Amino acid sequence: MDRAQLSLADLMAAVLFIALGLAALLNPTALWASALFMLTVALLSAAILGAIACRGKTRMTWAGVAIFGWIYLGIAFGPLPNGNGTTIPALPTMVVYEYTLHNNLVPQSKAAYKDVIFNNTNQAESLLDKATLTGKPRVFVDVMHLKRVVHSLGAVIFAFIGGIVGRVLYSRDARANL
Repeated sequence: MDRAQLSLADLMAAVLFIALGLAALLNPTALWASALFMLTVALLSAAILGAIACRGKTRMTWAGVAIFGWIYLGIAFGPLPNGNGTTIPALPTMVVYEYTLHNNLVPQSKAAYKDVIFNNTNQAESLLDKATLTGKPRVFVDVMHLKRVVHSLGAVIFAFIGGIVGRVLYSRDARANL
């Protein structure tokens, strides 16, 4: 079994992805949700091109990334209205337009109050008492943006798993043909 070799650029891309994902999770705004979703779509679209243009093990890796990633996005943001409790975020251009023209330059999550409050009333009640008891500052979190960020990150992670599965399947087939 041959080892997967990662270049310095591959490692830097992985670190960048992790950093962006953590930043988006810590501050799930409309802009983060939109940007992360578009980056995910761009990655999965590039994976389709990689599966078409490459050969051998690389082709199977890209095919696995594309198939697993697009299936995850289809399930998370699929055709059913609000099927998984979330909707597709607005395109980044629309989010920037709304921030600049509607004087909404300070996102909700930057507001400093006493407790954590979620925009979903069901979740607000269960977390409000815990936050009040601990005396932590209140931060407004838009649950829809958080779900969008989590699903975009989940699609990339699931796509990565698909790439590994594609490589393994190709390696098994190559050994069987020897």
